[in-house]
Amino acid sequence: MPRIVPQSVVLEGPSGLLVPGMVISLKFETTDTRGVPVVTLFSNPASTADSNSPFTFSYTIKEGDSGMVTWSVDLGASGPDRVTFQFPDQDRIAGMSCMKSHIHVSHASES
Repeated sequence: MPRIVPQSVVLEGPSGLLVPGMVISLKFETTDTRGVPVVTLFSNPASTADSNSPFTFSYTIKEGDSGMVTWSVDLGASGPDRVTFQFPDQDRIAGMSCMKSHIHVSHASES
């Protein structure tokens, strides 16, 4: 069964709040030799120029992307050997809508 080498996983890019246009990346090695994995973020495909492991996938944050960054990696194109891995990124969050509940605005009272 295909797997990702745990020690090889690297999450890169700006940390904190991500806004449209920012680029983040996921690097990893895999034991799967049958092709390029399918990697998505916010249900959108990430891109790579690599055809063999190790892979580096990049993703540009888009309008509408919102919430915690969680990469999804599918290995084993189809069939019974297909395995999906999830990589939550605790250092990054996208979009302003997810921050609204954490923002407190205070107004100075007028005299």
